[in-house]
Amino acid sequence: MKRVLFLLTLILFLLPSLCLADDLTRETQTLLLKARDSVLHAEKELSKKRSISPDFKTLKSFAEDLRINHMLLQDRFQTRQQTVNTLGPKAIDRHNEMLREYNRVIEQLLTILDSSATEKALTPDNLKKLRTLLENIAPKRPNPIYGSLPYRHLNYSLKAPLSGVTVEPAYQGGDQTVKEEDLADTPLAPISKIIAEKARELQWNPAKIYDWLKCNIQSEWYWGVQKGAEETLRQKSGNDADQ
Repeated sequence: MKRVLFLLTLILFLLPSLCLADDLTRETQTLLLKARDSVLHAEKELSKKRSISPDFKTLKSFAEDLRINHMLLQDRFQTRQQTVNTLGPKAIDRHNEMLREYNRVIEQLLTILDSSATEKALTPDNLKKLRTLLENIAPKRPNPIYGSLPYRHLNYSLKAPLSGVTVEPAYQGGDQTVKEEDLADTPLAPISKIIAEKARELQWNPAKIYDWLKCNIQSEWYWGVQKGAEETLRQKSGNDADQ
């Protein structure tokens, strides 16, 4: 008890109050994560009928540190209450609801830890209760993105950025010559009479054709080419490939 009071006095009066809030939050989150890992490890060791002495010591230390942080946070909440009281009834209700939930969870956690005061008392049932509670309140760790990002340096050679335009598009004054292959049809995009008439109506202008498609053809979601250009034009709907 003397150790707890000494640490409490030291933290309250020697550390800056602004830093205390951030440090206290981070420290509490770290404690919860370590406790959760210890509980998971203890469950595995018990299932293999091995000693859980290291995990028991970790959880015992966690209980002491949690009590200290709990006392500090209670003082922090009381100080914050004065500010909240000036913000109106909704802010007061939210703050009080947060306090009730926080106190309920911490008291429940400390009760389970107190009932496991000895290593023999740290039964599988108590470990399960601790794990369930800690999994609900401990900060979630983000899952790694396996397989979608490189995990090593690719060592690509450096290349100087291009300073000039290598290909000037026709709409910006580039080569506007229409070649025979530009007008040729393909098996997937045949230029039939109905397609040619619509293109002629739009003056064979790529910008006008694109704008007409955007405004008149409804997008549908399916895989690959299924309708073809003519049927897409007739139905006024199709996916990206058919359009």
